[in-house]
Amino acid sequence: MPPVVLDNGSTYLPVAETCDLPAAETADQVVVVGAYEGRDYASVTVAGQAGPTTYASVDVRTDAPVYLVLSSMESLVWEIDGPVDRVIASTLGGNSGEGVGIVGVDPERIIFLNPDCPTAVPYRIYDEGPDAVLAATATGQRVGVPRSAYAGSYTISHVVVADGDAVAHADPPGGQPRGHPWRQGAVEVDVMGVVASVPAEYYGAYPGETGLNRLRQSGSIKAASARDFSPWMSGYLSRPDVDIADLTVVRERFAGAYIVVSATQLPAPNPWYDRYIWLVPSGVAEPVEPSGTQCVFLMDGYRFSGPDECPGQLASQ
Repeated sequence: MPPVVLDNGSTYLPVAETCDLPAAETADQVVVVGAYEGRDYASVTVAGQAGPTTYASVDVRTDAPVYLVLSSMESLVWEIDGPVDRVIASTLGGNSGEGVGIVGVDPERIIFLNPDCPTAVPYRIYDEGPDAVLAATATGQRVGVPRSAYAGSYTISHVVVADGDAVAHADPPGGQPRGHPWRQGAVEVDVMGVVASVPAEYYGAYPGETGLNRLRQSGSIKAASARDFSPWMSGYLSRPDVDIADLTVVRERFAGAYIVVSATQLPAPNPWYDRYIWLVPSGVAEPVEPSGTQCVFLMDGYRFSGPDECPGQLASQ
């Protein structure tokens, strides 16, 4: 299927139907890059509004174009600057709706591989062990390029490619799992320049702490205490269709509680950390909660959205 320009100006290029890698045209070097995730979020998501999409840049400082092979575990937008022959990219998360995006390269030079393809490079080459050398050498042999290099980092920020060499950088060095306090950044990406294996779109709200911080700074939300939720619980239990005997207290620790001040999209929770709970005062429009996993308590009608156990979870706080 040929690339399709979508209404938002991004280009949708479906995953290739075959696992074949095209031969190099002008490249004399294959460069293989692997990562689990990018250091910062991208403003454009290729994992839906509830999924994390991060960002990394690749700076190619060679005279001849390189044959670039990119692999990540989670959805990632790669911005490439410099001469490239081909870009082969895949994301190995395997979840529906997760994809990979490329900025700075014409769609005709990009191939998105199915992660099940034997030609797809394992993202774990960031370990820089035998798999990294094997992946780079085998890819070079497949496409007819004698020289190869590899680079990788668990959490990646940018890659520098020079003749015969490639170095991956992360901050802090070596990277750390998602959710650590230093992960607060976001990189602005123009959606019109993105070529992606799934439809790309701007985030309505960044996931996790990054989204929370931006909403707090804008005044769209503010911190809440357990007392703030007491009127909702009293009103909910007074509803004629609610039987207190049916309320099952569910013990769960929430990452935070917030009051929604103005209509907004809520940040999706970090998949590795606890969810948030939200209180919506009367007269404030119900916010968009993209993950469907967080509890949103609305004072209008003493309603809630989210999992059925939300009232029981609130009762445990």
